Amino acid sequence: MVTFLIGKNEEKFFVHKTFVCHYSPVLRAAFNSTFLESQTQTYGLDNISREAFQFFAEWLYMQKIDVVQLREEYDRAPENKAEQGKEEFALHELWVFGDKFSIPALQNLAMKAINDISNKWNMISTEYMQYVWANTQVDSPLRRYYMKRCVYSLGENFVKEEPSSFTLEILVDLTSYLMSLRTREVGAARFRLTLKLTEFLVSEES
Repeated sequence: MVTFLIGKNEEKFFVHKTFVCHYSPVLRAAFNSTFLESQTQTYGLDNISREAFQFFAEWLYMQKIDVVQLREEYDRAPENKAEQGKEEFALHELWVFGDKFSIPALQNLAMKAINDISNKWNMISTEYMQYVWANTQVDSPLRRYYMKRCVYSLGENFVKEEPSSFTLEILVDLTSYLMSLRTREVGAARFRLTLKLTEFLVSEES
């Protein structure tokens, strides 16, 4: 068994080393090397919630996770909002965890759950975008997912109404993505041909 210390309070989780090392080459190297983790068989993770690590541990043994709000009978009631948010955020943490420790199957499972929640409730949780941009690389699949969902799902005034959801970096990426759509899906030549100058002329009538 190996021990993981989770969060600022270093809550202890014990999992079988064989499973951890099988699925993560990064953790396999850490627990079987000259690193401190190998000597203590302990790994500290102060930047992940217990909910996210519980998802990881569940997946480690079952190859699946139980997302409460994806249960058929789940009621998205206002009094459950805090728990819903905690669970959704944990799924984003799970994706980042999978990215950091080279576990693509875990990333894909988290991505599917995030998308299933968005589809089930017909919404996109923009409140997690700043976390995504702060913890992923440029052009990561999770960033690209959010850019596409924003472009195709949000209303045209959403950015003005909820500016706190978007950093400058996010807005730059969204703008670049929109411009790439113009080139790929419309075509620059077609865009120029369909532009009507009269739309932009100032009225000369007094």
